[in-house]
Amino acid sequence: MKHWIYIGLLALSTSAFQAVASDYDAAADGIDVIAFFTGAGAPGSNEPVLGMVGFYGQPQPPQWLILTSVLSKPGVLRESVVSGGKVVAERQFRRLPGQDLPDIPISKRDLRFSSQAAFKVGEAEAKRRKVSFDSVHFQLRCRDQQSEPVWMLSLINRAQVSVGAIYISAKSGKILRTTWPEPEKFSSVPGGAPVSNER
Repeated sequence: MKHWIYIGLLALSTSAFQAVASDYDAAADGIDVIAFFTGAGAPGSNEPVLGMVGFYGQPQPPQWLILTSVLSKPGVLRESVVSGGKVVAERQFRRLPGQDLPDIPISKRDLRFSSQAAFKVGEAEAKRRKVSFDSVHFQLRCRDQQSEPVWMLSLINRAQVSVGAIYISAKSGKILRTTWPEPEKFSSVPGGAPVSNER
């Protein structure tokens, strides 16, 4: 399974939205954000949800970016930023050749394992492997050629280097795969090539 990178979503700077007033004392769970977004009446709320990302979760990100497909415009995607119980920004863009963006709609019925629960699983797995991390980048999308939604948690240390990744089914909560940097590469080359440890 590939590492998932939303190239279009990463184009939005997370720092640009830090000043948005929040209605929450803590960041919201990803599943709750999707439920809110699809009922918010905002642009894109009636479109198929293809995926979502959240950065610097401690344990949850301060905002979530949701990717939808614009049904009235073939080939056009929409990204919406949800923060503090509000849709604070959105834009439309075309998928570019070679972009690894999700294209399978996520069924809300299959979202049974929350991002909060996924964080706890990732935290326990990192502790078991004696890996320290400072925050988590979250990604949610369906598995390749399947309809099962998967959380991918990238564990980030204080130097902003990925120290591991954990793939967890958002349907069952099962760990599907983990990747961890080789110790010698991690110590000498920040962000060195990870090795795969199949579960």
